[in-house]
Amino acid sequence: MKSIYVVLIASLFAGGYAHAQSQTQTPEQTTTPEQKRQAAKAISTACKSDIEQLCPGKSGKAARKCLQTNEEKLSSECKAAMPNSTPKG
Repeated sequence: MKSIYVVLIASLFAGGYAHAQSQTQTPEQTTTPEQKRQAAKAISTACKSDIEQLCPGKSGKAARKCLQTNEEKLSSECKAAMPNSTPKG
């Protein structure tokens, strides 16, 4: 009976450890608020004409989503400023 409890406790510990490891970010994956602001500014500057042409009247997250939706129509400068993995929809 004791061995069942030992197995259960070990299983819980291993599962918790695996979950904690999956939640850990490496320094390369961590983005500071300042880095996010700089990236948003770079996109805004590089994509100004694209936003005016493809996404009139939109700003902030709505403009970014519009740019992602129209990715194939973006200028090369705007594409270069956008993050590599852009979600669709």
